[in-house]
Amino acid sequence: MTAQALVTSQQQHQIDLLGPLVADASWQAKAGKGFGANDFQIDWQRQQATCPAGKVSSNWQPAQASYGLPIVHILFLKQDCCVCPSRADCTKAKTQRRTLTINAQPYYEAMQSARARQETEEFKEQYKARAGIEGTISQSVRALEMRTARYRGLVKTKFQHCVTAAALNLLRLEAWWQERPRAKTRLSPFLALAPQTG
Repeated sequence: MTAQALVTSQQQHQIDLLGPLVADASWQAKAGKGFGANDFQIDWQRQQATCPAGKVSSNWQPAQASYGLPIVHILFLKQDCCVCPSRADCTKAKTQRRTLTINAQPYYEAMQSARARQETEEFKEQYKARAGIEGTISQSVRALEMRTARYRGLVKTKFQHCVTAAALNLLRLEAWWQERPRAKTRLSPFLALAPQTG
């Protein structure tokens, strides 16, 4: 899921998307230490950011990202960053100040809210349904060729969908009656090349 999908689905269709977000790609997140963008306090009204050491940003520049979303470039004072004892946790640059690039307010707040939600037990319980849904779609595509319609026209296509759903139920009933174990999740050919651990 992306910030744009979260916001547009809610604004245009009143749909609350449920799913994991793209992982934070910053070096701080990958290293598991340091100050990422999430560690800064953003004051949208004053157009300022405050770093974990308490320094306030000096410049706030709205811009447009290459992927189309409005973003904000936030700059801190060089003299604040150069003498900061937490500099190594903040930036790898030796002589430059810390800069932040974040999504505009609605997208940033949607991402923060979604990231907090995906850490809850309630989210994990709701998200479990995805395995069943994806398994059903996979079985209908592989066993019953659901990807393409055999007929022309909406009425006949709808009839095909109903018959396919009934056939899927019969296949699952048969597997249950014969006590056939469920198939394990398939591995992609690329993943199968990876060394097995444990």
